[in-house]
Amino acid sequence: MRSISEWAYLESRDLESNFKGLGYYNFYLAKASLLSQMRGIVPDLNNKGIMEIYSGKRPLLEGNVVPNNVFLGEKFHTLIITGPNTGGKTVVLKMVGLFSLMVRLGLGVPARIGTKMPFF
Repeated sequence: MRSISEWAYLESRDLESNFKGLGYYNFYLAKASLLSQMRGIVPDLNNKGIMEIYSGKRPLLEGNVVPNNVFLGEKFHTLIITGPNTGGKTVVLKMVGLFSLMVRLGLGVPARIGTKMPFF
């Protein structure tokens, strides 16, 4: 037991480096797995405040989810969402907020190719 402890002490820097490397590998593998499960894409990022979401879906909703398009920042600077009760207004707002957070965390989003998200 003593020889194993001495070896671990002598190799502790390499072991720590390997452990960190495996942690990063696991993190990126989990991100890729999530992206695949939600059939998502990595959006085009910009610093111009342009948000174009094509066929976006909230990743936490299950079943038959209606995709939504949102366009802000280039031709439109205001978003007005109207409609009847249970018409999906809150779903769209939560989708936009969740997409913004997901992009900040380096995650993909469940939307169609061509989706653009602002990143400041």
